[in-house]
Amino acid sequence: MTTLSSGDYGDDYSIRDQAQIHFLWTIQRLTPAPLYSLRDEVFPNYQSALDIERAKGRNNKELHQLIGDALTLVSTRNYSETLKCWAERSVPGELPGLMHEATENLLDWSKRFNLIGKRATVSEEDTDPAFWEVACVNDWKASLWPIIAAIDTIWIWYAGPRGKLRMLAEPPEWNTPFTLKGFVRGPQSLPPIQLIHALPVKTNSILFDDSEASREGNEVGWYVDMEPEKRFRDRAKKSFQRWLDVYMAQQIKSAKRSGLVRAPVKYRLEHYEWAALYQVNRDSVAKIAKAYQRNSVTTDGVRDAIKRVLHQIQLQKRPGRGRKPLN
Repeated sequence: MTTLSSGDYGDDYSIRDQAQIHFLWTIQRLTPAPLYSLRDEVFPNYQSALDIERAKGRNNKELHQLIGDALTLVSTRNYSETLKCWAERSVPGELPGLMHEATENLLDWSKRFNLIGKRATVSEEDTDPAFWEVACVNDWKASLWPIIAAIDTIWIWYAGPRGKLRMLAEPPEWNTPFTLKGFVRGPQSLPPIQLIHALPVKTNSILFDDSEASREGNEVGWYVDMEPEKRFRDRAKKSFQRWLDVYMAQQIKSAKRSGLVRAPVKYRLEHYEWAALYQVNRDSVAKIAKAYQRNSVTTDGVRDAIKRVLHQIQLQKRPGRGRKPLN
């Protein structure tokens, strides 16, 4: 198992991004029905709407913006008045009818395959009135991640350099870029490790192995007439290890001060498979457990794993069928 970050530490946004991307890849590999539906039933509506607007002289940037504007207006209509008012202020003019219809079809697609992001609980009572609208907008945006993944895919299929090939692949392919919404850091050089000069002392043993200078990353150089090569190499390696321990502790402390957290271990691949089968295929927990019985899993184990994955990727649990719920 590996972590959900390129390194051992990451911010909450980038860790969640990686988990969501992994879930989408699992859908593409194991339960690709949403991708076939996106290609065969949703994409044609967007293609027709975009072709008409392109014929009117709109460029790619304007077409892409139009898709986003349509999503903003259509998807916020069932939210709070605060969010609807924000959407109306944010989107200038009326939507073309076909683009409105295409967006409606996309939202229906997300409901059909239970790909609906989980909304956070934003309490007006506990939120500063000055930031209430911002909190509502952020909550709405976070809940749209499956829709945005679908829109990015539709756009690549329509305008991307290899879009048609990806759309006609078996199965069709998501556009899943690695987007890090949190801290992005450039490469940094390691601080220098120095060999320092010391007054030569005629002795058969070197007494600097645990010196303060050594712990700080400075090490007494090699005096070839006083010390065998092997002893110097051993001493230098020990000094470097002490320096490395101090350096890594300082970097971890700095990362935590910046708001980074230790990346959780990625759940086993099969946990994402169970979540996709449960959520998209609507398989029961018992059916999934039976299919994976060679791995000695139990229904409770499958249920708990699905619950953890859905929480991790912030996806609403699909409606049940009258059986024991996940929570």
